[in-house]
Amino acid sequence: MKDKVWHIFEDPVFSFISTPIVLTESNAKEIILSIDEAILKAGLKYSIYELFPRDRFFDNGTLKLSYKEDRLNSFWLNGRGENVYSILQTHQWVKNRINGKDLAEKYPESTYYTYDNAVVTKKIYSSKVAPLLTVYSDAFRFDRKQEQRLEIVIESFFDIWYEEVYCLKDMNIIKSNISDCKLNTPRLNSFLRDIEVELAKYNSKLQQDQEDSLYKKFRSPNRILIKGEVIYQEDVNG
Repeated sequence: MKDKVWHIFEDPVFSFISTPIVLTESNAKEIILSIDEAILKAGLKYSIYELFPRDRFFDNGTLKLSYKEDRLNSFWLNGRGENVYSILQTHQWVKNRINGKDLAEKYPESTYYTYDNAVVTKKIYSSKVAPLLTVYSDAFRFDRKQEQRLEIVIESFFDIWYEEVYCLKDMNIIKSNISDCKLNTPRLNSFLRDIEVELAKYNSKLQQDQEDSLYKKFRSPNRILIKGEVIYQEDVNG
């Protein structure tokens, strides 16, 4: 992918993690499926993910019942037939199959926008290295435990979201990325907000999973700031 100023880092440029959601074996599947649905719907609504054929998961924007049936039938069994629990990991969507064939070995595609010479251009990011945005949770079994704790992680290794970015060849050089940031970060913040609305049903919220100094001034505890403010997609669209 050719970009103007932003880069991929070895460590996340942000990582938000949900406060733990307590699950029991009787409610785990229902809660995880509900969180899956929120992630998929928000990804579609804000054009965060473009990997899957929409008609496999959605019917006019509504998540198909067949998706939930597929999850119940196949996503929680390991090689020994034991139940293993996690949300649908976005970096594992390559394992989905279309017409009996595996998808190409690449991470989820994402829509992003660039601003060049007063023209906004829509592009698709596709990579075998890393997704533009990753959403995942640890997998676990209940075994003899009565309860487990589910934590959702949302992170990115790309500085496209920030109004200023560092030159990787010389970290003393900082370049403006404000035009592209304004096109992409409001969608990210709306994506984060919609997922957090779902998490709130289970008394959970997003918080910073790490503290780094590089882009710390551009983050609130659970969003990315533009000129010191949290801006959502509807704020841009009016």
